[in-house]
Amino acid sequence: MHLSVLDLIYQKAGMLRANPAISVFRDGEWMQLRFEDLQRSAQHLSNYLIESGINSGDRIAVLSESNPEFGVVFFAAIRAGAILVPLDSKLPAEELALQVLDSAPRFLFASKRCFELASRVVAGNETVGTVIVMDETSSRSSHKTLQGVSTHILREGRERDLEETALIVYTAGVTGESKGVMLTFNNLLSQAESLEYLFDVGKKDLFLSAVSMTQVTELTLGFLGVLFAGGQVCYLPDSTFKTKVKALHKQNITYMIATAPFLNSMKNLIQKKLAKSSMQKRLQFKMRFGLAKLLPRRSRRRLFPLVHDLIGPQFRSFITAGAPLPRDVEYFLDTVGVDICHGYGLAESSSLTSINSHDNFRMHSVGKPLPDIEVRLIGSKGVGDEGEVVTRGPHVMRGYYNSEDKTNVAIDSSGWLYTGDLGVFDEDGFLYINGRIKDLIHLVDGSKFYPQEVEQLISQSALIKEVCVVGIRDANSFHHQEVVAIVVPEKKNQKIGGINKSVASLMKNQPSSKIPTRIVISTDELPRTHFGEIKRMLVLDWLKSHEAANR
Repeated sequence: MHLSVLDLIYQKAGMLRANPAISVFRDGEWMQLRFEDLQRSAQHLSNYLIESGINSGDRIAVLSESNPEFGVVFFAAIRAGAILVPLDSKLPAEELALQVLDSAPRFLFASKRCFELASRVVAGNETVGTVIVMDETSSRSSHKTLQGVSTHILREGRERDLEETALIVYTAGVTGESKGVMLTFNNLLSQAESLEYLFDVGKKDLFLSAVSMTQVTELTLGFLGVLFAGGQVCYLPDSTFKTKVKALHKQNITYMIATAPFLNSMKNLIQKKLAKSSMQKRLQFKMRFGLAKLLPRRSRRRLFPLVHDLIGPQFRSFITAGAPLPRDVEYFLDTVGVDICHGYGLAESSSLTSINSHDNFRMHSVGKPLPDIEVRLIGSKGVGDEGEVVTRGPHVMRGYYNSEDKTNVAIDSSGWLYTGDLGVFDEDGFLYINGRIKDLIHLVDGSKFYPQEVEQLISQSALIKEVCVVGIRDANSFHHQEVVAIVVPEKKNQKIGGINKSVASLMKNQPSSKIPTRIVISTDELPRTHFGEIKRMLVLDWLKSHEAANR
């Protein structure tokens, strides 16, 4: 493999090094970083790392929001022979400290915003020699900075093998407890190449980075994949939903990796703007909404000036993977011409296993497997029959860091990764994910169902902002004794009586086994992953403590 992945990018994309690679909105204006700037900065930092005694296989951690400096550290670590450990700044310090203890990084790079958190994380940890602030430019800083330590004194970079570990990404993943997923250069490059193959991404494309680079999808597709195709990554630090939406049009963004909550907010925004428009425009929208279903997907947006103006004429697609999309959100946005390519994958599968593309699309599915990737359903008898999703190919992780026993549980001797998800294939080979095996609710009467089925119905209530359905079982029983819905109301003063009536109305045609036996109100937002998937174990923990406090 080449000493510099950036050299490989130049050869792959056939580009000039003076082309813009990254743009970032800082101090009220957009600033650009060219490919040659990115390479130079990464080389200068890697010189320092090598000079400081970094050896092949040593770990370097990053605790930061997404920004250009994250990419500099990523490429510098590669050239220095190190393994990058992205840390999620949204996690509590105690959990991050355990990840740092497990991975034992020599250096920790932190953004200004995360520096205080980084200091708490490494307190008492003797393995982390230095904390370096990534985005501090002041020469009078009391801390070591990326700019301050980087050196022009050239050190020889280290050769990297394709099967070498490039990243250790911590995730609860397949077995439900935090583990370090080891991803190789081959894993990353196979994912990066799929972006160009599936979406025809090129030098004119601009990706808006709206998901943390600690998430594998953003790092492999939204960063490395974009650079491989010769495109440009745009960063909006401290951005809100509204500023991201404005950037879509203003910056002529063509693609964005989006979460389920973001897409739900997009649907709500369109509907709110529609509600404020004239009666004539609302009637016109309704008429065109019915007509749009008869048109090709790529032609529908022309019918809706409101939507076209919102996301801009250059925008092509949202790419999403992780949490399932609410069906009403996917259907509405697809109908009004907001293209969504929904996929499926885990950190253990380098993010993507399958995805819908412009040419191969099926509503509510997670698309077809990527090239060179195999997917089987264990226990399935054929088309339409459910089974556990297992997958094999260049996307499957090397294993869990410091945990051979857990690796052997997740990956069998033939290289098949057992995902813990249940799905079905249709007659055309599109994959549909029904839910996780561990989430399936089994009742005493023998009936069983996925909580997402009930959540989809309850979430239609105008009184409810969020909902999580869980099964409660005794410690010594396999079956769940009751079904509880934890709801976050739209209004904080919402009475439980009104919510009970709303849920009862929505569930009136459902089997009695699916109807929640209790509804519990939470005033806090439900804990979610970056891609919007509910952390059900944390919700269960909250429910137990809430009930204990109210006895």
